[in-house]
Amino acid sequence: MTDSPNTPLKIGLIVNPVAGMGGRVGLKGTDGQVDEAIKRGAKPIANQLATRALQAVAFKRPVSWLCGVEAYGENALRSVGFMGQVIAHNPELSHGEVTTALAQAMAKAGADLIVFAGGDGTARDIHAANLGQLPVLGIPSGVKMYSGVFARNAVSVGEVLNLIVSGKAVAYREVDVRDLDEAAMRDNKVVTRFFGKLWTILDQQLVQQMKGCSAVSDELIKEEIAAYVAEIAEPGELYLLGSGTTTQAVKEQMSGEQGSLLGFDAIVDGQMVAKDLWEAPMLSLLKKHLDLGHTAKIIITVTGGQGFLLGRGNQQLSPEVIKRVGIDNILVVATEEKIASLSGQPLWVDTRDTQLDAELCGLRPVLINYEAFLLYPVSAG
Repeated sequence: MTDSPNTPLKIGLIVNPVAGMGGRVGLKGTDGQVDEAIKRGAKPIANQLATRALQAVAFKRPVSWLCGVEAYGENALRSVGFMGQVIAHNPELSHGEVTTALAQAMAKAGADLIVFAGGDGTARDIHAANLGQLPVLGIPSGVKMYSGVFARNAVSVGEVLNLIVSGKAVAYREVDVRDLDEAAMRDNKVVTRFFGKLWTILDQQLVQQMKGCSAVSDELIKEEIAAYVAEIAEPGELYLLGSGTTTQAVKEQMSGEQGSLLGFDAIVDGQMVAKDLWEAPMLSLLKKHLDLGHTAKIIITVTGGQGFLLGRGNQQLSPEVIKRVGIDNILVVATEEKIASLSGQPLWVDTRDTQLDAELCGLRPVLINYEAFLLYPVSAG
């Protein structure tokens, strides 16, 4: 994600123009039934709901919008006076295929968030774009909304966007994409079927609700964070883990060894293969590992009190190391207590490489508990 005073956030808007048309005319959904819905007198509603969401925004800073052509997002933006980069699509594609293609194009264009108007079918099409951890937020516009990606209503979407664009931290998590099981529906049963997962915005008030945790609960949270990291560790992947008590808990969970409290250690397949690393041995280890076709990740935490993510207490992690691994392969771990202690201030980076610092800035995920992430602003120090 990119975010600096000179680089506005990129938000993608996708509208499925036929989403929800089947609801008022007694259809179980609109997918594959658009003609029948029209025959029954259905009217499009998705663009109206997208416009309502956009009317609720009150940005304090510029936003770079990405959108689909005309009814696929452009019309809703124009209706409230916003301009966006319009992404064309093959007119021969189905509505679902257009949604998938737009999501993929927006991700490639560097979107920080994708907002879409639709229902469960649209959520499935978004999921098909393989967006990784790029968060999405649904404007509930479909006949069915069993998936966990939707806000309470269209206005809620605008309120969430206000928080994100103003730089407030917003929690997000991986949630289920679900839709009605058509086979069960034919047997007159309402059963949802799991189709995958997407990352979405959760409690928009999370930062304001954070309280200082007790020492005991904070230690338990570190164990939960460590357990999750160990669970998602990929075979053969090289992990470079930095200093701090939170990362030390991760080291112990992943390898069974305590590791360096103030240094960088390397773990592969549950084994600590090197301790107390600095730039040169890290680069050497990375060259050997990556040249063999393996992948690597960096795991770091936040400097307590100062709020530094890079440049304080972990300068072994040079710009060259970071670039070799890739900024999208950095996992930040921190307890809610540590984030709350920042009192709303951003995380800071100061790698001494201004271009790299700019690339690191923006809303970045922070693992704050088991399977729970916080989307938190990062700025250059």
